[in-house]
Amino acid sequence: MKILIIEDEKLAAEKLNTLLTTVATDCEVISTQDSIDGAVAWLTEHPHPDLIISDIHLIDGLCFNIFRRSR
Repeated sequence: MKILIIEDEKLAAEKLNTLLTTVATDCEVISTQDSIDGAVAWLTEHPHPDLIISDIHLIDGLCFNIFRRSR
């Protein structure tokens, strides 16, 4: 399973990445983004992941804007 992490706190993103790759060995974290703009740009340029794990409050707004902007 390919996973995209969207988290603006670096330590939280690193811990989540470590937890996922340790517990679920069939998972691959394909990218970690820290902002709405970064996530939209990434989703525009890459195939969509199987799962997105996102913080709701990011440095540049609410994560829901990602999905509105990257249809």
